[in-house]
Amino acid sequence: MGEERDPMIGVFVYETYQLLEQLERVILASEKEDNMQDTINEIFRIMHTIKGNSMMMKYDNIANLAHATEDLFDFLRTKQPENVDYALITDILLAGIDYFKEELSKIEKDDSAHSETSPLIETIVQLLESLKSVNFNKNKQNFYIKLMFEEEAQMENIRAFRVVHNLTELGCTIYHYPVDLEDGDKSIRIIKKDGFQLAINCEQTKEELEYYFNRVSFIMNRRLEEISKEELDNYKTKFNGNADEDKESAQEVINHNTRLQKYIHVNVDKLDTLMNLVGELVVSESMVTQNPELKQLNIKSIEKASSQMRKIINEIQDVVMEIRMVPLSATFQKMHRIVRDICTKTNKEVELVLSGQETEVDKNIIEHIADPLMHLIRNAIDHGIEMPEERASKGKPRKGTVILEARNSGGDVWIIVRDDGKGLDKERILTKAEERGMLRKSKEDYSDKEVYNMIFNPGFSTKNEVTNYSGRGVGMDAVLGEMERIGGIVLVDSHKDEGSTITLKIPLTLAIIDGMIMQVGKNKFTLPITSIREAFKGKKKDIIQDAEGNSMVMVRGKCYSIIKLHERYGIKTDSTDLEHGIFVMLENEEYNSCIFVDQLIGEGQLVVKSLSSYIRKIPGISGCAHLADGGICLILDPVGLVMA
Repeated sequence: MGEERDPMIGVFVYETYQLLEQLERVILASEKEDNMQDTINEIFRIMHTIKGNSMMMKYDNIANLAHATEDLFDFLRTKQPENVDYALITDILLAGIDYFKEELSKIEKDDSAHSETSPLIETIVQLLESLKSVNFNKNKQNFYIKLMFEEEAQMENIRAFRVVHNLTELGCTIYHYPVDLEDGDKSIRIIKKDGFQLAINCEQTKEELEYYFNRVSFIMNRRLEEISKEELDNYKTKFNGNADEDKESAQEVINHNTRLQKYIHVNVDKLDTLMNLVGELVVSESMVTQNPELKQLNIKSIEKASSQMRKIINEIQDVVMEIRMVPLSATFQKMHRIVRDICTKTNKEVELVLSGQETEVDKNIIEHIADPLMHLIRNAIDHGIEMPEERASKGKPRKGTVILEARNSGGDVWIIVRDDGKGLDKERILTKAEERGMLRKSKEDYSDKEVYNMIFNPGFSTKNEVTNYSGRGVGMDAVLGEMERIGGIVLVDSHKDEGSTITLKIPLTLAIIDGMIMQVGKNKFTLPITSIREAFKGKKKDIIQDAEGNSMVMVRGKCYSIIKLHERYGIKTDSTDLEHGIFVMLENEEYNSCIFVDQLIGEGQLVVKSLSSYIRKIPGISGCAHLADGGICLILDPVGLVMA
């Protein structure tokens, strides 16, 4: 048997990923605002934490790079040099983040995490040395300061923080105790008992510092004395602790964060197993409570017990579902980095606008949509958004806009990528399709929808040259493939010089749904309850024909197209007369359709099962489920039915 994996490795990887995502957001936000000054302290703290945690776990390569970066930002925050190339620093930081993520991926896979860091560290060291070479020739002095606040001062940690902030503004290098002023209760106790201690290196004289502290409110008494460089270093060591204490501090950080977030790390496979068991429990409960022989007994106590059991199972099911649900925010935020990198390489100007980040989906769904979103964002910028000069010549803003939006609609999640670029070129797509021998009828006979769907064919691209981001014809094919794996669909709309909109319609979860079971001939189907607006019997006076001879039904003055399942899937049934069956109106504002079936059987909770790749290709079918009587029903996809 292999050596058991240290559980702290999982904690380390998780915490570091969280810190890196936070760091990336901070960096990109500061670059967007063209101001890194306000985030230097935060970046320093993140790097300090990563360094300490890595040292504790003995990942020296990660610790060394984090340490070098920490030194750079310590210099930036304490010395506040002028004429700093923050664009270069941003590039270095993002390269470091990529390195950290690559190493964490190796650690997760139990691979060796010792890739070369020397080039990155050397770049950081050289930059730091060049910044230090800037002339700071003023004579600096070292001081030890101890402040005791008055009893009625209150919020001593906040007052101490203001002192540190003001001295930093004066250009002082500061070491202080207590170190963590954000830990209110602990720092207040220390300050009340031992005072607030500082060791500083500054350009100010003792008289100037005395003048400053005379103006600080609620100071009962103070001690201010000049010290040597060696004494300053001793205080630094005393305040910040030695290397062993750093490791303990790092351990405390991990433990504190874990307690604070109240997270435990569970293998996703275990959650999948739990969900499957809950699904089987739902089916088993239905088989028992719906058993015809048991129903004939008409025993009230059994009905009461069954009702209570159903309530408990529903609560278990809801809890398991909530455990698996995660917001899209982390996935959406990562797209900022994609946009930045592409704009840097292509010299385009693009703003990414995010909407609906709080929308939650199943954990397994998240894993399937990250790559498709990356491809869509890349394509929107590389194919859609024009160069600034071209946009200006068209009367558009020089900076293009890409909108990434998520919203719930019934039992589905809609993710929309919209750009204000040049739109899809229908003629160019048709020409490329003709060159590849894809056309099966004349160009004029193809609808816009058919033309736009051609971009999903493997290897299809309208680019004449291959770039780092497109031209190989694999991006959109990959998007469609991932959507098919999770029972989703892709919709495309585009207008010349106005832009394109690509919509991903994906299931909220891959597990359990509340469905309405319907029958057509000897076959049973189900629709998610959230996809149904109403059901009704048709009347002869309401059935009409459109100009093309298609059947329509009028409901309260509005016309709805009819989808006849028996015709769509070639099912033999006696209920072909539209006056004798049941119409099920779909709940969606984007299309007006009713499904025609023989009869409604009833509602039920169904465990969704995946289909074979062959059946998955049939439009309008998204999965299957076991029924309480042991039979199987197919789960209908309303959007797939309408769009087929």
